[in-house]
Amino acid sequence: MMKNKIMSLPCIYIFETLKFVKKHYIEFYEQLEIKHSYNTRGTQNKILTAPSTHLTQIQKNVQNQSVKIYNHLPYIIKQLPYILFTREVSENLKNHCYYSIEEYFESSLKKDNIKTLKLPEIVC
Repeated sequence: MMKNKIMSLPCIYIFETLKFVKKHYIEFYEQLEIKHSYNTRGTQNKILTAPSTHLTQIQKNVQNQSVKIYNHLPYIIKQLPYILFTREVSENLKNHCYYSIEEYFESSLKKDNIKTLKLPEIVC
């Protein structure tokens, strides 16, 4: 855990990328062709897919990388509303301090690494 709670440059990139995907999730999700009238695991787990290609330049572009970064998050974080999502991702990145995107992909973000989420209560 970091003492000063400051994000490294790769963490800032990951954070801004995740915020962009969360904010524009419908655009990313609509790019998928829905081939079934029934629920599949991909729709339940909110897994986005990047278009497949053999060109390295396209594989490493921001859109494909952002899908990979988003898919690496645990399901519990993906389902949060935008404000709580940004708060949780920010805290997670500040606590783990990655110095490369590869290090982020190699890490395992499991439930025990994530602090207990305190969702606001809805009063009717």
